[in-house]
Amino acid sequence: MNIHKLEDILHEMQLADFRDLTAAQARVREWAERISSAITEHLLAELDGSVAGLPPDLSSEPGGHNWGDE
Repeated sequence: MNIHKLEDILHEMQLADFRDLTAAQARVREWAERISSAITEHLLAELDGSVAGLPPDLSSEPGGHNWGDE
């Protein structure tokens, strides 16, 4: 995981000084999105090599149980 991204966010959080609730809420949402993005980036990088062996989809067309028959 790119720990530097998370450290940067933590540093911003420690230095934050909010004057009103609205500003605080907006900033916390932004931090949450950045943290989520960093974690997702890490997980996708970890999975990148392991998904190569997955079988292809069984079908590219919908079907079964008389789908489409009315």
